Amino acid sequence: MIDARRYRQIVGLLQRYTFEYHSLDRPSVSDAVYDSLVAEAEAYEQAHPDKADPSSPTRRVGSQPLDDFVKVAHQEPMLSINHAFDWEEVVAWDQRNRDRLPADKDFGYFVDFKMDGLALSVHYRRGRLWRAVTRGDGQVGEEVTANAQTIKNLPLKLPGGQLGSQDLEVRGEVVIYKADFDRFNQAQADGGQQTYANPRNLAAGTMRQLDSKIAAQRPLVFLAYDLLGSSAPDQRAVFARLESLGISHNRAAHFCPSLKQLKQSLKRWSTDRQRQKLRFWADGIVIRINDRLICRELGFVGKSPRGLLAYKYPPTEATTIVEQIILSIGRTGVVTPIAIFKPTQLGGTTIRHASLHNADEIGRLDVRVGDTVVIYKAGEIIPKVDRVVTDLRPKTSKKFNFPAELKKQHPNKDFERPEGVVAWRLAGQQRQTPQQLVAAVSHYGSRPALAIDGLGEETAQRLVDNQLVSSLADIYRLDPQEVAQLEGLGEKSAGQLAKAIKASRRPALDRFLFGLGIDHVGTITASLLAGHYRSLKKLAASDIDQLMSIDGIGPKVAGSISDWLNQPANRQLLAEFDDLGVKPRASGPRTPTGPLAGVKIVVSGRMEQWGRTEVGQAIRQAGGQAQSSLSPQTDYLAVGDKPSPNKVAKAESLGIKIIDEKALSQLLVG
Repeated sequence: MIDARRYRQIVGLLQRYTFEYHSLDRPSVSDAVYDSLVAEAEAYEQAHPDKADPSSPTRRVGSQPLDDFVKVAHQEPMLSINHAFDWEEVVAWDQRNRDRLPADKDFGYFVDFKMDGLALSVHYRRGRLWRAVTRGDGQVGEEVTANAQTIKNLPLKLPGGQLGSQDLEVRGEVVIYKADFDRFNQAQADGGQQTYANPRNLAAGTMRQLDSKIAAQRPLVFLAYDLLGSSAPDQRAVFARLESLGISHNRAAHFCPSLKQLKQSLKRWSTDRQRQKLRFWADGIVIRINDRLICRELGFVGKSPRGLLAYKYPPTEATTIVEQIILSIGRTGVVTPIAIFKPTQLGGTTIRHASLHNADEIGRLDVRVGDTVVIYKAGEIIPKVDRVVTDLRPKTSKKFNFPAELKKQHPNKDFERPEGVVAWRLAGQQRQTPQQLVAAVSHYGSRPALAIDGLGEETAQRLVDNQLVSSLADIYRLDPQEVAQLEGLGEKSAGQLAKAIKASRRPALDRFLFGLGIDHVGTITASLLAGHYRSLKKLAASDIDQLMSIDGIGPKVAGSISDWLNQPANRQLLAEFDDLGVKPRASGPRTPTGPLAGVKIVVSGRMEQWGRTEVGQAIRQAGGQAQSSLSPQTDYLAVGDKPSPNKVAKAESLGIKIIDEKALSQLLVG
C-alpha cells in the first residue's frame, strides 16, 4: 500500500495527465500508464476514505469543456462506465446484478467495442440534424454541430417514417479508421506538415477546430452505440433501428445469450490478431445487459450504470517501482543488470523483474533504485523498462554506480570492460563459478542445443553441487549409479539421463556450437558456421579474417568466436569431447536449394506464425540465409511487431527492401 506522500504525488500527476488528455488532446502517457496510477490512487482512497483528495481525478468524469465553444447541458448525463480487467471481475459484476433482481429474471449480454475516439451526442429534431455536443465532463459538453455536419457518414436528415420524424438523441464515437489515419499522416509528412501520434488525438483535435473547413478535410467517421428517445426493448433492437435510420454503427457488435458465450467472446477479441480485424482502434469491450428495462431497474452506483461494464484489454504498459538492481553473471562471464520490481500485473501475467541489458542502458534511462518506471512487453512476451517517471523519484535517490555495485555484489571477483564493448565481464581467465557452470550445463542440454532429456537446470544444479560435473566434458563421464544416488533422481531417472547423453554423442554441428555457449553465437550464427565449415576441425583451425568473410558474421561476432577458440581451456575442452567420442556431424545446407536459394534475409520483431528459432529454420529450409545483422549484401529485412528501429533505419539507408510477415510467407512458398 502506498503512503500519503506518494498518493498526493500521484493525484497531482493524474490531474495533469487528465488535462492533457481531455482538454489539450496531447496526452503525454498511454491509457495503460494512466490506468495503472489510477489503480494505486483508488486503492489508497478505499483504505483511507477520510484522507481522499476531493480533487482526485478518480472523483470526477472527464474534464471541463473548453471556453471556445458554447456549453450545452446534456438532457441525460453521459456517464462513465466501471472497468473490469479480468474474467473474475466480470463474473462478480454479473452476480451483483443478479442479486439485485428477482430470481426468475434472466438476461443476455450485448457486446460492443470501447472505441478509441471522441464521444459525441447527436440530436435530431423532426428528423433533421439539429445539434452535436461533446461529452465534456459528462454533465456539460461543447456544441460542435458545424464540425459534426462535415462527417460524411453522419446523416443530416433521417429517412421518413414514424421513428425518423421523432426527436432523437444518438450517442456514439467519432473515430478515424486506421487505414485512413495512415494515409492522412503520410500526406502530412509528404507535405512537411505535422503528423499525429494516433487516430484518437486526430479525431478529438479535429472536432474541436473552430474552423469547420479543417474538419471537412479530415477522414472522420461517426459510429453510434446508443439511441435515446426510442422505445426499443433491448440493445439488439437499438442497433436494428440505427440500421434502419442509416446511422453507422460497429458491425462487429453482437449478442451473447449466456455467460459462457460472453466468456468465449471476450477471450476471442482479447487477442491482438483478432483485434487487428477492427477498422478502428479499441482499448476494450463494453458489456451491456441486453434488456434496457433491466438496465434501468438496476440503476447506478456512484456515477456509473450498473448494467454496463467496460472490459479492458490486458495493458501493454504499466507502472511499478524498482526495488533492487542486481548484477547477474551469465555463463560466458558477461554481467547483466536485472531490475527487481514491486510485482505488478501486465498483459495477464505478474511481472517481477526485467533485464536492463548493460551499463549504457542504465545510464540512458537513468534508472535508480526506488524509481517508478513504465514497463511494457516486447512482442507481448518479454518485459522491458521504457522510461522513468521522474516526477515520482524519491529525493534521496542516487545514480546507479555500475563499477561500485560490481565490487559490492561480487567482492571476490575482478571485472573489465574492454574498449568499444558495452558489457562488463569477468576479467581474464577466471575460474568458472558454480552459478555459471550450472547455467552452461543446462544450456548445453537444452532443446535448441543438444536436447538431452532430463538435463535441465535442477539436475545440472545437483550434478554441480555434488561435484560430479566440473566442465561440459564431464557430462560424458557421468556414472549412472552415482547419479542415481542424488536426491530427486533415482535409478530410473539416472538410466534415462544416461541414455539421452549417449544419444547426444553425434550431434548436428550447429546444435553443438550453439550448446557451447560462445558469446554472440545464437542458433542463426551457429547454423552459418556449420554450413560454411562443415566440420568442427575446420572451424577450430580458422582465424578472425576467415570468420569475417562469412556473410552474416561481423567483426564483433567473429572476434568473440576467435577469442573463444584461442583460449587454452576451450581447446582442451574440444579435445576432451573428441576423446570421449563426441563427434559433431556436418549440418547446414552445402548448396542452397528452394524458393529462397541464395537470398539473404534479416528478421526483426515478433512474428505471429513463428518464434525466433522457427523463422530462421523456415528461411534456411527454403534455401535462404537467415542473417543476424544487415550488410550491403542483405536482400530483405523482414519485420514483425516492434522491430528494431536501428535495423529499419539501416535497411532504408542501404536500400534494402523491407517486407512484412505476409510477404515473407509468400517468399517462403515461392
